This record gives sequence, C-alpha cells and structure tokens, in this order.
Amino acid sequence: MVQLQPHLPLVLKHLAPSGAVFPAEVVAALDHSLPIKRSEAGLKTLVLWGRLLARSGKDYLVAEGHNTATAKGKAVIFEAKYYISQDGARWADLPKVDRDTAAHAAKLHTQLTGDPAFQNEVDNNPQAAASDAGEGYKFVVTEVQRVRCIIDSVNAATAVQPKGYYIASAQNQVIPNKLFSGLEYPDKLESYVHCAEALQDGKAGGLANDVRG
Repeated sequence: MVQLQPHLPLVLKHLAPSGAVFPAEVVAALDHSLPIKRSEAGLKTLVLWGRLLARSGKDYLVAEGHNTATAKGKAVIFEAKYYISQDGARWADLPKVDRDTAAHAAKLHTQLTGDPAFQNEVDNNPQAAASDAGEGYKFVVTEVQRVRCIIDSVNAATAVQPKGYYIASAQNQVIPNKLFSGLEYPDKLESYVHCAEALQDGKAGGLANDVRG
C-alpha cells in the first residue's frame, strides 16, 4: 500500500522520542482541523509544517498547503500557502512579506513572544540612530511577519528532495515521475536538490553546490 498523505497522529507518535511532543488534545484537533481547512482553502494538500516555540508557551503551529506546481524552464514555482494556529483548531492565513521586511526581520534574534500582534522595532539606519533621537530610523516588523520570514528562511535552506523524483508534464505542471526507481547513491549530496530546482537532472550539482559555495 502506498500512503499518499501522512497519517498525522502516527507521524507525531514516532517523532515524540526526538522531542516533538504534542499534547493529545492538540493532536486530536489537528487531525480534524487540517482536512477541513484544506477543503475550505481549495488546496490539494495541507500538512503540518512544524511548530515554532514562543517564550510565553503559546507556540505557533504552522501548516503548509499546495496546489500543482508549475515549471519555468528548469525552475519550479511552488505556490505554497501557509497558515498558523496556536490551538490546532483555528487557522489564520500567513501572507507573504516583501523583501524589505524580510531583510529587517533577519536582524531579529530574540525568541518569539507568542503574541501575533507584537511589534519588533529594528534599526533602519544604525548610523542615524547615533545622531538622531527621533523614531524615523525604526522599522516595525510584526510577529506574524517574522513567523513567515522564519518559515521562508528554513524552507530555502532545508526543503529538499531526491533528484529525478519530479518531471514536467506537457502542460508545464510539475508531477511525480512514475518511472522514478530511487536513488543510486542516497548517501551523496549530489543526489538531492532544493525544491525550487526539482527538475535538475544529471550527476552534477545538487546540494553539493551548497558546500562548495
């Protein structure tokens, strides 16, 4: 039997020894709320992406949803949708952020508070801060924006897959390769690619480029 969708309670049960422990009531809520949210949002898939810890204990549960990805040459465009919840039952949309906001959010190194409306102030111009007592040099990044930036940063570094698993259809849709027989060298970095490079083929490249710089 091939399981196309992960069985969430079973997955979380096996992750528990590694420290990914979820309360039973949260697991039960996720098992029901994710299929409902997927249907409401009109998505083909919606899975639990992970959990971001907050110092107040009101952690952020993150869900990631997809429809069909499209190909543009060898590049792959995944239109992912993200949602956050703090109880596993109610989900809120997590919109994209612009590059300027992402650049300022990357300067933040404090722990998340657990308050989605919390505003982080970032020095927009550190040189002006030394001479100007006003507030003009402060850039505000909300916690919700910061959560989205953390997700994007983690995905950019760690969202990988086996080389050759996806192919492009005649309609430029990225679909699983039915002839994919597994990796010849599963222990080598060259055998894996970032999701945005899912159509990359051949023996060269892959994650090995990340190490070579």
